[in-house]
Amino acid sequence: MKIIFGLLFIICIEITGGEWLSAQDSIYFNMKTQARQHLDNRNYDSALTIYRDLLHRFPKEPEYQYGAAVSLTMLNRDPEEALTMLRSVNISGYNPLSWYYTGLLEHHNFLFDDAIKAYSKFTLVGKSADIKSLGITRLIEMAKNGLEFTHTAQSLKVIEAKPISPGQIEKVSEINGTGKLVRKPIEFCSKNDIREEYRPMMYLPIYTEMNDYVYVAGYDKQRKGIKQLYRVRNINHETWGIPEILDKVINTPYDEEYPYFDARNSTLYFSSKGHSSMGGYDIFKSVYDWNAKSWSKPENLGFPINTPYDDYFYIMDEFSLTASFVSNRQTGPGQAILYKIRQSRDTASVMLATIDEIQKASRLEDKVDRRPANPQVSGVSGMKTVVALAGSTEIMPVPTRNDYNKVLSEALSLQLRSDSLARIVRDKRVLARETQDDVTKKQQVSDIIRMDKESKKLQREADLKFEKARKLKEEEKMWTPPDNPMPSLTSVIEETPAVEITSATKKDEFAMLEKSPYGSSNPIPNGLETYSGLIYRIQLGAFSKPRPSEAFGGISPVSYEQMENSSVMKYYAGVFYSLNGVTSAISQVKKYGFPDAFIVAYLDGQLISTEKAREVEFAGMKF
Repeated sequence: MKIIFGLLFIICIEITGGEWLSAQDSIYFNMKTQARQHLDNRNYDSALTIYRDLLHRFPKEPEYQYGAAVSLTMLNRDPEEALTMLRSVNISGYNPLSWYYTGLLEHHNFLFDDAIKAYSKFTLVGKSADIKSLGITRLIEMAKNGLEFTHTAQSLKVIEAKPISPGQIEKVSEINGTGKLVRKPIEFCSKNDIREEYRPMMYLPIYTEMNDYVYVAGYDKQRKGIKQLYRVRNINHETWGIPEILDKVINTPYDEEYPYFDARNSTLYFSSKGHSSMGGYDIFKSVYDWNAKSWSKPENLGFPINTPYDDYFYIMDEFSLTASFVSNRQTGPGQAILYKIRQSRDTASVMLATIDEIQKASRLEDKVDRRPANPQVSGVSGMKTVVALAGSTEIMPVPTRNDYNKVLSEALSLQLRSDSLARIVRDKRVLARETQDDVTKKQQVSDIIRMDKESKKLQREADLKFEKARKLKEEEKMWTPPDNPMPSLTSVIEETPAVEITSATKKDEFAMLEKSPYGSSNPIPNGLETYSGLIYRIQLGAFSKPRPSEAFGGISPVSYEQMENSSVMKYYAGVFYSLNGVTSAISQVKKYGFPDAFIVAYLDGQLISTEKAREVEFAGMKF
């Protein structure tokens, strides 16, 4: 009987034990199924959690190692752990895609030689469809570019680094630039953009009259799924042209996005997966030649601004002293870091000998500018010196050259915008007098009132800025020791040397004579002579009838032109090669009895805005 009961007990244990084992298998099977679904749906956090639980029970299972490693790679976490698991999966032969992820992980961690080997192995063992869809050939090219660019690192300082989400990308223009990031207008979108619901952020200058074009990204009309760069012409500051694609010097067979055009230096900054990118989006720059109407070969901004991750939306500040850009290095999916940097004037690069040095430089962590906002020591360029008055405990900030330069530049910008509007108002007034249609005239009068109000507002703001600049200059002189004068940007009206146009500075053509050089035997010339390069003139006025030869007194030279399809004649004085020269002369003209005179500018004979002229003239100057 004992033997029988013993056998029955063993049988019962085997039966229940088998059921328990079957339940366990069912649990693991369900976990594996869920993990696969999360991985396929790119829910990498959820997939990783389950795969880690499975690996705790089955630590050598290739499928679980593969799933966990892929999740870690895509989450940009624990690269060493992920690489160890992927190498184990490679040996097992479980999935050829493990070679792709191995290469991707090594690529992102600056192990470019190893990445090239892993990508190359995948071309031998992977499916041809995967090799093509994943762009393995291009990834190998990028890794080779990475080898080239990471031998050295540029010298730069990180002023600010803040985490942002893609929805906060407009913050780029908040900390840099003189414009803002806006959603691409629907009018600029192609059918492909609308179909793909693609309306990217684009940089819009605050003062669009400064720019002949704005630059946007959009889907290529010919090639499906490829993003390219376009420009849209600013016709009259209110009407825009049709987006025109940039040529193949800029656009490649790969994606280009995030354009920013620095009008002062005619330089386009943009991000591309083509050209010499070392991985993802790299930031490039290309200079536009207005005479040849061509772009220079795009130049990679180099390491550590660019990395194998996505680096994009590079925007310069108003004085080209700092720049901001976005990167998803050291972040997870859907995250990025907004950097504000100051690049060293010393162009010498730092040599990098080891992978550790490269990885450390890429993090930009040890490059944060720790200088206090109000240092109490002198000798730091661009910072305020602090001086204690004799017999006083009060600390007084001393104005520096940069304070004066910044205010003076702002004043100039306001003045030129006011002058541009004043010119348009004057022309519209003359046209309004000749217009017979009441509806058209009403609209013209409305425009005149609005623009005249804005012009006067800008003039008041400019006057306040000029007054502030004069005070800063006086304070600067007061604090500067006589035997060690502080250099400063001298007054634009009185002292600033003209910008050199050629090897020998051209001489302005202007004089204030005792009496008019014009008369019946020497009438005021009809027509404006065309000059190459940039010149300025002073517009004395616009009139519906010819003015007497002596009407402008001793101002010389004077000439006029008749507006197309109109009897209106515009009279101009002088030819000037610098903003300094024309600004000095116009002050004399206004005192002479022409208070409404204003500045006009021409580039190669074509009328341009005075704001654009300022950009052209000062493109090579350092403020």
